[in-house]
Amino acid sequence: MVTTRLISVLSFSGILGAAAASAAPYPYPFESCRPSKTGKGHVCVQNYIAGAVSGGQEFVDYGQCEVVREQRPYWFVPPKGGDDPNDPRLQDPVFKKEYSWVVAQIRSVGCSCCHTAKSGVKSTKWDLDSPGVFADQLSAFGLAVFTGENVDFHRLARFDPKDNYGFDQSKTAVPTQDPERFKAFFMAEATRRGITADELRAQRRFPGGIFDVVKDQPTTACEPGLGVHADGSVHWGQAAARYVYIMKKGTENPLGPPSLHRPEGTIWSLRMISAAEPLVSGIPYGTRPMGGRQEVPALDQKPEPLKQGETYKLFVAKDMLQTAVNCEFVFNAD
Repeated sequence: MVTTRLISVLSFSGILGAAAASAAPYPYPFESCRPSKTGKGHVCVQNYIAGAVSGGQEFVDYGQCEVVREQRPYWFVPPKGGDDPNDPRLQDPVFKKEYSWVVAQIRSVGCSCCHTAKSGVKSTKWDLDSPGVFADQLSAFGLAVFTGENVDFHRLARFDPKDNYGFDQSKTAVPTQDPERFKAFFMAEATRRGITADELRAQRRFPGGIFDVVKDQPTTACEPGLGVHADGSVHWGQAAARYVYIMKKGTENPLGPPSLHRPEGTIWSLRMISAAEPLVSGIPYGTRPMGGRQEVPALDQKPEPLKQGETYKLFVAKDMLQTAVNCEFVFNAD
């Protein structure tokens, strides 16, 4: 039996906006717990691509990979190479030790949900179960991501290692308990191929695409009628919304949880759980409707009153990374 508990404070790294291609809402990260395979206690895990279990255990044994694959859309691309069990590198005890450690680290995180048959689907692009060395299946871009050389860590939402069994995502795109050791393995693979660090950094930035669209979208002046009205109702037009923000002027656009969904300057943030219907325009500022989760401020607190004549930012999303409104308004209490 799986025990599920929504974690609003960890409510998160590197989201592609899967809901854009589906009628189903984006499945927000949550924690679930299963009995430990050791027979002692339970193992709890954040169901997200960067969620982890303690080193030596496998995410697929405790996490809900079907959720992870909804958050980061899965499609099958056959892995190429890495299928030689007699690869001479595997006869080198030093290489074999490091390779085994790297594979075990990746198996411990949600990223493995798309890269091992144990998760219930075919491995796409690269396969941890390959009889040879799976690193052979990585492109130059893949090596850049694994080494962190092309990663914009300001746009990569991640867990605090202390909340994620020590798995750190501050230096490589894949969380690991030893970033320097992890990076060194894949830098060595790049060197073996004759790929320099500069060439890795020249690969297209990760994460990019929809992250750049949302992060860099300019904030405009609100159209008449949009913003918070004198009676405290919040208006954003016709779009049904799952995320509503009232922010200070100049606040950065929010990205995804667990670390980029509440940018500094957020005054009030509300999201709807996946099972709830989306919001319609006109909800009261600072309230929490049925099925809503207040992210900012803390659940038991009220947001600060808006000040007469002050300029604020209204940011509304139809779903994760699907901006509906991004504008500034002047609050008029009269």
